[in-house]
Amino acid sequence: MKAAEDGNGLILRLMETNGVDTPVMITLPFVDIVVVHLTSLVEENERLLPIDRNAVRAIVKAFNVVTIGIGSKQSWPPYRAGHLSPPYSKT
Repeated sequence: MKAAEDGNGLILRLMETNGVDTPVMITLPFVDIVVVHLTSLVEENERLLPIDRNAVRAIVKAFNVVTIGIGSKQSWPPYRAGHLSPPYSKT
């Protein structure tokens, strides 16, 4: 999980390593999810994914990597919104 390159939301990358199409459900209880997209590796939106409260469902195909972009009401990373100090800051 990381902040999106454009600063708008979170990016999750999921990798399937057992050779089996795998349904996944990711729950983020402290994130107010607004929109979720399946994205390319360079974080370009490809299609919408359904939201179930604070959870996202997707299928990761055998031996594939899936990138999911999550738009939320919060700013990411939190220090950009003034909530925390940036990591490795000199202050």
